[in-house]
Amino acid sequence: MLTINLSENAFLLNQEVLQFPVPTQKLVSILGSKHRVLNYEVNTIYVWDELGISAYAQQNDLIQSIEISFLHKDFNASPKQPFSGQIIYHQHDAISLFFEHPELRKPAFEGDSHSALVSHHICAFFHGDLKKKQIDGISFSAYVEPEIPESLPLAPEYAHFQILWSNWLNAIHCIVPQYNEYYNLKHGIQNKDLQDIQMQNEMHMPEILINFYKVHNIHWNAVTAVFTFFVNSWNYDLLPFEDIYEHWQNNVALNTGENLDHSNYPNYDARIKINDYTNLNWIPFAEGRNGDYLMIDLDPSEQGQYGQIIELQNESWERNVIASTLEDFIQINIEQLKSPNDIRYEFILENG
Repeated sequence: MLTINLSENAFLLNQEVLQFPVPTQKLVSILGSKHRVLNYEVNTIYVWDELGISAYAQQNDLIQSIEISFLHKDFNASPKQPFSGQIIYHQHDAISLFFEHPELRKPAFEGDSHSALVSHHICAFFHGDLKKKQIDGISFSAYVEPEIPESLPLAPEYAHFQILWSNWLNAIHCIVPQYNEYYNLKHGIQNKDLQDIQMQNEMHMPEILINFYKVHNIHWNAVTAVFTFFVNSWNYDLLPFEDIYEHWQNNVALNTGENLDHSNYPNYDARIKINDYTNLNWIPFAEGRNGDYLMIDLDPSEQGQYGQIIELQNESWERNVIASTLEDFIQINIEQLKSPNDIRYEFILENG
């Protein structure tokens, strides 16, 4: 029976030590010459049908990844028989350990929801319906620790954002583990992000948001996300920095060009200046996935405050001030998370 062993010190296949890239002839000497060879433009695939193993070479006949399959799929490179050997990780059954100790998992690439076990510079990437504990296969390849870019320096007046983010993260981590599928945090924005947003000169990106996102940015998740705000019984997802301009454009496109005032829209808070459906100086930073937004107001009425946080409710045409500053708003959110009555993460905890 074949044994794959990913230990603290080595990656072994039937007690033979392998390092990626693996010379094809070495893998053939271990697995035998009874295999298929599929030549494609971008790579060459070696398939051991009876063993449930495929290997992928890209150049110089060097194997870049080895894949074991538990399920035959309808494509030529899929082995005809499932893998029936052992997979050991740090002296334990790898599959049992993967599901029983999700805290050991790592993301295999940026944006991955912690689908790998890593040891000795080798990545064992699990694929399939992992929520249902159904594994189609495991791919083994070299692992390079993702390089986290150095954070951009904060402007002195926003240095407190480091502590604010830290407090927010601590409150979240008390509820949701970082290996949860919907945990969507990433490193802070970089110079390229700033250059991209500066090219969109129609919209004024306020320094407060730039510095907020210098500490951390987030990945977009099409289902739901951990980094949310709970306002008036509704979840608002923090927007990725790079998506803010597009959402701003979408809102501006709904303007009618009419000359509006509070007599037209009594549901506008008196602290908010009425221009139209939206104001060019309302900058969205969170969305409710239903046309509702949370925005920083850079153009308040005389009764309002620069930088106040607005909730834009789309269908009711309500515009409400929900916090005087972004810092206050984040702090309100942190206090909500500490409440035993906060239930925003129920779906995430059950399904992530």
